[in-house]
Amino acid sequence: MKELYDKDMREALFSYFEDTLGKIRFLEEITMGKSRADAVMITENEMVGFELKSDKDSLARLGRQIPDYDRYYDRNYLVVGEHFESKAYEVLPSHWGIIKVYEAKENSILVEILRESECNPKNPLKKQLEFLWRNELINIVKAHKLGGVSAKNKHKLAEMLFFNMEEKELKRCVLEEMLEREYPKIYYYRYKTPDRNITFITDGYVIKQIVLADIVSKKCDIRINDEILLHREIKRQFDEYFSGKRKEFDLPMEKLRCNSFTRKVYEALRNIPYGETRTYGEIAKAAGRDKAYRAVGSINHKNPFPIIVPCHRVIGANGKLTGYAGGTEFKEMLLSIERDNR
Repeated sequence: MKELYDKDMREALFSYFEDTLGKIRFLEEITMGKSRADAVMITENEMVGFELKSDKDSLARLGRQIPDYDRYYDRNYLVVGEHFESKAYEVLPSHWGIIKVYEAKENSILVEILRESECNPKNPLKKQLEFLWRNELINIVKAHKLGGVSAKNKHKLAEMLFFNMEEKELKRCVLEEMLEREYPKIYYYRYKTPDRNITFITDGYVIKQIVLADIVSKKCDIRINDEILLHREIKRQFDEYFSGKRKEFDLPMEKLRCNSFTRKVYEALRNIPYGETRTYGEIAKAAGRDKAYRAVGSINHKNPFPIIVPCHRVIGANGKLTGYAGGTEFKEMLLSIERDNR
């Protein structure tokens, strides 16, 4: 089985719960005390925290993170790959749930709940008020006619609500405010290549990520959304690429948030001509750091836009195909298409 990275696990996890539960919202990298929650799921009834530990990660910090999760969320899950599956049971308190994310043989990423989470023995409602924006706190104060708000800061507003509202009603209001925030809608577009299905994650306007696998849940297939103009254009251009008729892509992609060296690596990748290859050392040199070939390999593996940013055109110094997020067979197929049509 292929070792999954954090980004692969996140998208599979989000897709699974969106398909299963319906009306939910996910927040990412949320500060909580001295830690950060990797992901938080907002439903109509609760807030659920998720700590992700990929196969490349470590459990060393988990002991410090668990108390913070328990202070803020109604239920919590540890999300692991196959590497930490057995260890998870040893390091978690019994009320935490365990979720495994793994790649199946058919190149799809699956989500499996190994142990359901139980309700947090603590009451995190007061802490959850910290997540609301000031205008959201004001909405609740005004709706329940609790007095003036103009001179009160966020902390004072939260205290007013906590000490003057019935707990169940306050909880409902907090979750409703967070669910109704204006979040960008995320789509998952499945494209069928000659080898497998791959997944484009978009907001309907730009591509946010390309995953070289079929992100599915066990209960419901991912949405296809062929009616979106961007998705039709993805299909047109990728059909042309896989038939050997297109050598460059002209598709809108989300702006990368990365350091200058990573940006130079991606620029060097895009400058590799169609049908040609470069070594990791050559890309490192082109990016201005001659000996950073290992760093180039790591950046390639995390490339959010494979195929469009052609990291498949990078090979080992000995001419052999080396590691690729989609596997060496898929890499060879891409290179073969390009060699035959240059």
